[in-house]
Amino acid sequence: MSADENGRTATEEKLLRAAGELLSEVGPRAASVRAVARRAGVNHGLVHHYFGSKEALLRAAMVDRKSTRLNS
Repeated sequence: MSADENGRTATEEKLLRAAGELLSEVGPRAASVRAVARRAGVNHGLVHHYFGSKEALLRAAMVDRKSTRLNS
């Protein structure tokens, strides 16, 4: 598995993108681990593998979206 220039794998990128989309659509309480994983097209266990918790994934997704906007 190769990493991108941010040191992330393709799976991590998919999870971050899916989490960011769900955050903006339904908010943090309704953005479940399974919903994020389903949208990303990966097993829900990978959320915990890469991020440790739902909260850590959502935090990372918010930071990622913010830095993406700032760099645009």
